[in-house]
Amino acid sequence: LLESRRLFEEMKEEGVATLISENVADEQIRIQYAADLRYLGQFHEVEVPLADPEREFDQQQLDSLVQEFHRRHDALYGYSMQDSGVELINLRLTASGLTEKPGQEKQALGTADAGHALLDERKVYFRGRPEQVPVFDGLKLCPGNTVHGPAIVVQPTTTIVVPAGYDLFCDEFQNYLMYASGENLAELFQRCK
Repeated sequence: LLESRRLFEEMKEEGVATLISENVADEQIRIQYAADLRYLGQFHEVEVPLADPEREFDQQQLDSLVQEFHRRHDALYGYSMQDSGVELINLRLTASGLTEKPGQEKQALGTADAGHALLDERKVYFRGRPEQVPVFDGLKLCPGNTVHGPAIVVQPTTTIVVPAGYDLFCDEFQNYLMYASGENLAELFQRCK
């Protein structure tokens, strides 16, 4: 039990130090403690949060943790084995910081023409057949631009394939919305709300 408390303290120190280095204020730091337990001889464990993490990790807290494990195991798998031995597999600590969320600025919709973002053409295979398709720079797409499939939209962290029969629309927040060609966007938005 003392070893568990020492490990939790080490993890907490590291988590708090990391968040402070990221300019998270002390009062914005949240710490959650949990442990993974399983029945002896089983291969799957169940994560169980500590009921009172600030209290000394003693026998009473360990007994409470095991009882919660039995309850959660029963809820997940439909049975518990109260008389079976329980193994403590992992100790977990989650350190998180509450931060201000960035605002998302709504931009005016421009024209549907995405020609300014066209990079080149590339041969791709759709259903085993080669096809030359336009490739667009996703970072240059502006709100209101529409890319008609088949096409490819590339960005540094992702590639979007727009299949034939679909269009990709860049909305006011520069999100991409893919929908079946010919679909009325206004009606589509209404159905999605």
